[in-house]
Amino acid sequence: MPKYMLLLHDDPSGFATLSPADIQKVIEKYMAWGTRLREAGVITESAKLTDEPGRVMRGQGPAVRKR
Repeated sequence: MPKYMLLLHDDPSGFATLSPADIQKVIEKYMAWGTRLREAGVITESAKLTDEPGRVMRGQGPAVRKR
């Protein structure tokens, strides 16, 4: 069976206006989604890459620009 990579990109500033209770609800919903996917065998491995914001790289012909 082929394997695929799923990358989730999020802007954490969207959580700034949420209450702690609302943030907890979002986390619980996300965790339940991941659990369902693992139990169904859809996700077989997972790992968080980093806590740092990272960079988005886009290629345009021979040049690559950083965002």
